[in-house]
Amino acid sequence: MAVAVQHVTDILKTHLSISNSNHVLDTPRNDTTSAPQQPDIEYHPDETKWKARTARRLAEDPSLPKASLPEGWPTKLESPLVWKGSDWKDEKEWVYELSEAQIKEIDDALKHFRGLDKPLGLISTSTFPLPTLGPVLADLSRELHTGRGFFVLRTIPVESYTREENVIIYAGVSSHVGNLRAVQYPPSVLGHIKDLTSTLPKEAIGGPQ
Repeated sequence: MAVAVQHVTDILKTHLSISNSNHVLDTPRNDTTSAPQQPDIEYHPDETKWKARTARRLAEDPSLPKASLPEGWPTKLESPLVWKGSDWKDEKEWVYELSEAQIKEIDDALKHFRGLDKPLGLISTSTFPLPTLGPVLADLSRELHTGRGFFVLRTIPVESYTREENVIIYAGVSSHVGNLRAVQYPPSVLGHIKDLTSTLPKEAIGGPQ
């Protein structure tokens, strides 16, 4: 057995240039190929870098602007998701105003969930029931995912609730629009979007937190 092992070891040394001292594969020293590098693109758009990349690509291949699209590439995109801002002139097309009955239904769902004494992570369509508003939100969900891609739900009286209650209402109503939640790092399922440009310089804001 020892002879067989030694024979295999000798073959490996011969063909793979294994060092006797540390058994590390020798790396060819004249290899000039480098691993592909990611483009210098940051989270926030940088016009200067974009212009530099464009100039570099055009210098490498001046015919790029005249190049035809790849075979099979659509010459025109047609979908409910394809639109311009000017296509939407009346906010009634994307704003849904809740009725008093629907607002009460949300309030009843809040009380129902609080009565279950469950952690906030278990908010769902079953623990936050909306018998008549739920189907309406399902229709809005289809518009969100396969239609224009957005809608605004209005008239929830947020000032009437505590911070935690507003979180429950937000998660509960959202569960009828989409039942999956993203988790970011550090672990969280709810993000607050704020405009900090009036209080902080652009360089200090960075990416979303």
